[in-house]
Amino acid sequence: MLLAAASAASSAQISRIEDVRAIAAAGAAELALERIERSQPAQSSGHGWAEWELARIDLLSRRQRHADVLARVQAHIAQVRDAALRAALLDRAAHAAVKLGRFTQARHLLVQAFVDGEKMSADDYRAARRTAIDAYLGEGQAEAAYLAMLRFRQDFSPLQAAETERFAAGLLAAGRADQAAQWLAQLGPGSPSAAMLRLRAGLIQPAAAAAQARALIAKGVTEPGWALLSAAGRAAADPEVELEVLEGRLNAPARAPAPPDVIAALWKAYAQAAERVANASQLLAGDDAKWAQAAERIRPKRARSARALIASLVLNAHTTDARARAQSQLMAWLRDAGLARTAWRLIGDESRFPVAQLDAQVRFELGVIAAEVGEAASGVRYWQGLPPMDGMSPSQWQARNLALMLRAGLIPQALSLAGAALDAKTRLDGESVRRLVAAASEALEFGHAEAARIVFQGLLAHADEVEQRGAVLAGLARVHETGGDPRAAAEAYLLAAASAKDPLEPSALAARAAAGTNLMRAGLRADARSVFEWIADNARTAEARQTAERMLAKL
Repeated sequence: MLLAAASAASSAQISRIEDVRAIAAAGAAELALERIERSQPAQSSGHGWAEWELARIDLLSRRQRHADVLARVQAHIAQVRDAALRAALLDRAAHAAVKLGRFTQARHLLVQAFVDGEKMSADDYRAARRTAIDAYLGEGQAEAAYLAMLRFRQDFSPLQAAETERFAAGLLAAGRADQAAQWLAQLGPGSPSAAMLRLRAGLIQPAAAAAQARALIAKGVTEPGWALLSAAGRAAADPEVELEVLEGRLNAPARAPAPPDVIAALWKAYAQAAERVANASQLLAGDDAKWAQAAERIRPKRARSARALIASLVLNAHTTDARARAQSQLMAWLRDAGLARTAWRLIGDESRFPVAQLDAQVRFELGVIAAEVGEAASGVRYWQGLPPMDGMSPSQWQARNLALMLRAGLIPQALSLAGAALDAKTRLDGESVRRLVAAASEALEFGHAEAARIVFQGLLAHADEVEQRGAVLAGLARVHETGGDPRAAAEAYLLAAASAKDPLEPSALAARAAAGTNLMRAGLRADARSVFEWIADNARTAEARQTAERMLAKL
């Protein structure tokens, strides 16, 4: 939250900062930061610098660029004379230090901020007090954190629900369940900390706690949900639940990097689970085939234990071929369970499995998974130097590599391959065409219009199926739209519509309507009128006819 204490700005400046806030609130934080970079005075003494700086710091924090927050504050704090601004910047730097695990530094920054505590806004002062508690907890000073919580409650009662949850969760993580229990009455019915406390006290059954944890995870409350699920698994003495927790945490979205300790913990949990299954099934160490057979046998009812057996083979198989088969099997089973990112982070861990030491088939499968989870650039690295894989012809393999390079944004490399991959002398199969249409469309979305044009133009010689030819022409039309060439766009859209088996199918009708719009932009009003008249007379849906009539009213 920006401080009112920052130096006043002119009405025009305030308007521009409000624009930045609006842009950031819509989710475009990087665009907002670019606007700040252009608009903020270069010197801290410049008019309005303070308000722009606070906006910048808050956006950097939102983007989790905590090191940048610390660097900005440390670079400018010595020149800041306004007490309120100084306190605000130090508070934000302390919050960034906590996020980076620099808890002692955070407390030192807060000591400086509290020198001017009376100048801070009420919200900033309250936030700084919460940050101090987090710093104590991070340092392992649970008693100091607890006393700070009591003082906080005395100063700010009644507490917000999020604050109560935060304090209880912090105490539980610090092993202070008795002190955390003092907050129980103030925790809401859906509170993960309340469920954890009741589970420890035996007031709810592990199955009920697990159900609540899975509901929290489904709602996106992941870390508290995983912690509660892990505790429920321990209470139920069910080791498969811990596998569920670790596999799920490792499957977090790409924007949340996987903690290395989770990767190590999952391998350890796999090994322990595999040992339990092996002992119960009387499997002999070194009998890789029997372990693989046992995994297949128990998979329908105990999928995680089956994956644990295969994971053990990944690490301990006695032959290179058996290890490669286990790697492929583990990736496939994780993907089948909706855990593709977990598969990628486990087998794509180069510190454990260097690329040069991987089997060619495993490298191919890692490239496929990399593309699925948004790591296409890494996928290109795994495929580099491989011969045609998975029964593909050389032309199919080139097309597949071209599609992956486009998705990775490696445009120069993609263009260097495009000529050979799209050579009209060697016809591409329908699946290759489909993949390239999707990849070129994605490249166009990311601003690589020329690369998309080259691919779509080259695909015209390969798109034999009516539906695919229409998709290629529509893609080419979008390229022309992006380049500001409405005549070429209209032509391509009309050809896409004409290629359809049924001229009234939705994609054909949409192409015809887009052609009409581009004809209007090109100033060809009579042609545009003819296109929209055809739609108004022939479209099957009232909505399409009404849209065409509205366009005709403009002509």
